Amino acid sequence: MNIEDEKFYHIILETHIHAHERFNEKIPESIEQEELWIGDKYFIHISNKRWLIVNLVDNKLFFLDPQLKLYTDFSLPLDLLQCLTKVARLQYKNGYRNKGKITKTNQSKKINNFECEELLIVAEDMNRTTINQWITNDVPFNLENYYQLIRIARRFQFPNYDDLFHKQLDKETGFPIYEEIGQIIRGKELRITREVKDIKEENIPSDIIDIPKGYTLKEKISYQELITQELTPLQKYSPEQEKIIQFLHYHHDWYLNRDINRLDEWITRNFTENTFIIGTIGVFPGEFEWRKGIQAAKEIYANDYYNKWNLRLFIEEADIEIDFEGQFAWVVVFGLVTRKATDHESRSSEASRKRSLARIKSYTETEWDTKRALYEVIHDASMILVQYERGEIFYWPVRCTFNLKKVNSKWKINQLHYSWSGSGFPAVRLFDSDME
Repeated sequence: MNIEDEKFYHIILETHIHAHERFNEKIPESIEQEELWIGDKYFIHISNKRWLIVNLVDNKLFFLDPQLKLYTDFSLPLDLLQCLTKVARLQYKNGYRNKGKITKTNQSKKINNFECEELLIVAEDMNRTTINQWITNDVPFNLENYYQLIRIARRFQFPNYDDLFHKQLDKETGFPIYEEIGQIIRGKELRITREVKDIKEENIPSDIIDIPKGYTLKEKISYQELITQELTPLQKYSPEQEKIIQFLHYHHDWYLNRDINRLDEWITRNFTENTFIIGTIGVFPGEFEWRKGIQAAKEIYANDYYNKWNLRLFIEEADIEIDFEGQFAWVVVFGLVTRKATDHESRSSEASRKRSLARIKSYTETEWDTKRALYEVIHDASMILVQYERGEIFYWPVRCTFNLKKVNSKWKINQLHYSWSGSGFPAVRLFDSDME
């Protein structure tokens, strides 16, 4: 990479993480030195845990983990979806975006010989992050080039904030000389200060601007890696885990090909008389989707077939653990259930509204007081109307856990549990605990 004509400025930052408490553990204070290298076409941020390189010559963004010696790269213009796993893409596209507010306080002061003005940034995330940032225009490098670079970097560093927040940040000018960051995490305060210690023109080392030797490309990263800005080790399956992957694909084949004539063969290969199956609608033991054995499995999966439940398992991202004797295994895998209202007459919007009206009629015949009855009517009607107003193709995330057991040298399902993801109040509530 020819950088002889590029002028670079080397900036030393000191980050002070004050003593704090996290999950009842007392964390001592720590001080870390970070580096920035800023050129007309390059922005490089280096810390002990991560490197970020924005390279406008090759139109690339690189993210490196110096401890694991891994890196991932994104083509510019930046599209975060391009390097996310399939599950992470779903999570990112459907996730909530934090909001924030930026205010100029009209306060000014001199910090390390820089004339600075205060910018207050309040990020409305779950920890309510507050940043008091002191910025200056009195720097030796080209600020317009810096703005172009930092806007790209910020969209990678803060991916879970909405476009409006980023657009507000993009309008602000100046370079931060000092900042105080405050967070309240589960009732405990975390305070971080970051200060520029030195800015000087300097030749950039070649091993900083290029990917260092010995680093391995991680082509896809998880949503958690993106949000935490920390890579995890590359996943490598053992030969026995690969056999489990093949078994999972065979299990998944039922939903892909949907051949009812193969049901008996498929059940016999997958299950035993000791297999427990707990489905998403199994509330109590012994109910239709909370049962044991071959016959139960046949009935449950035949029901899925006739009701046109379509399940996609993201097997390539499964977590697999095998016991030390190699006889039992545990698998956790994300799934996506798809159902089209038009595929089944009983699931159409009209049929659902009719069932809702029948339930509403029954509410008027209960012993509930009028207030409770009206609330139940509102809840039932609004639930149906809102769901179908969102669209008649339903996508539901489902968590799948398999407990596998080797039988005659072949993996079979010992226990299988599907559960819907949920937030807020659980979907099923009991009104009498009978625990007296």
